[in-house]
Amino acid sequence: MVPAPDVISIGNALANAALEPEAVGRNVHVEILCELFTYAGLALVEHSAEAAAGVSATMETVERLAKDKSLEPRLRFNLEAVCDQKKNGWKARREKEMPKTKEEQEEEKAQLEREAQQAQRGGGNRGGGGYGGGGGKGGGFRSNNGGGFNRGNDRPVRAG
Repeated sequence: MVPAPDVISIGNALANAALEPEAVGRNVHVEILCELFTYAGLALVEHSAEAAAGVSATMETVERLAKDKSLEPRLRFNLEAVCDQKKNGWKARREKEMPKTKEEQEEEKAQLEREAQQAQRGGGNRGGGGYGGGGGKGGGFRSNNGGGFNRGNDRPVRAG
């Protein structure tokens, strides 16, 4: 495991390099910086007060970069996401989707098979409409009562 002061030094170096508009590899520096703080931000802040102070200093630079219009929008959004994550106690806005385990795949397959069997037995049949069949509004007939099912007190009129 890399010591916290080293991780903060790397973060500072990436942030400072990204501040230079003409820097070679600027986009890569920003992407790595975002990944670094997305995954290590909470651990660094919880490590020590000194590490937390180093993260705060680097995050000031990240906030400046997030407002830099010379960066591609995608990179600015990534930087804003890191800032939002810090404001939310380093909790991710949403979990990253991970590949399913073999057990999860088997469970999903079994669930789909159970649903298919239930549908074959008639458990999934919702039935049609009443009068005239087919469901919906009167099954192809228009009612004189302004819509809906024919209630028997008005005669059906063929749609046409």
